[in-house]
Amino acid sequence: MINIKRLRSCRGETNLLLIIVLMGFSAMFLFLFAAAVFMSHVNSVLYTVKVDMFLINRSAILALNRDMEKREISSISRDDYYNYFKKVLQYNYNLDDNLKSGNRLIEQIDILQYEYFTTTTVDNVTGETITEPTIHAEIGVKVTPIVFKNALSNIFYFRIHQDVKVDRIQK
Repeated sequence: MINIKRLRSCRGETNLLLIIVLMGFSAMFLFLFAAAVFMSHVNSVLYTVKVDMFLINRSAILALNRDMEKREISSISRDDYYNYFKKVLQYNYNLDDNLKSGNRLIEQIDILQYEYFTTTTVDNVTGETITEPTIHAEIGVKVTPIVFKNALSNIFYFRIHQDVKVDRIQK
């Protein structure tokens, strides 16, 4: 039970306790706000990289198919796609030849897998087997966060996977 007379006689201690509790809530709110900004920032960077991967692969398909119009899709080599993919990653994120950039937002990108292969699926309606050439890309992205930069600089390495179906350009 709280004794009101005793609280009135200890106003200084009560005020100090109130200040400590308010400061604790303020620090907790500030920490939660910083964590929310941090997670939003990392998610937006990774989403942007994933969308860029898809667009780079689609533009590689369009560019290489246009250049090799008379040839079959299977005759286009994996190295042609890979070189285009690496060149555009370097350009988009201002990376050097080793796909590193130092102290920027995206510190490093590693191309873990980049394969060009044919997948086979069965059409549920007709039952026929369909072969589709596909580009399978998987990269590792090292992100430097803007919040908690010094404490968390070495633990943010994410793997991003993207499969893109290769289609012949129809005229």
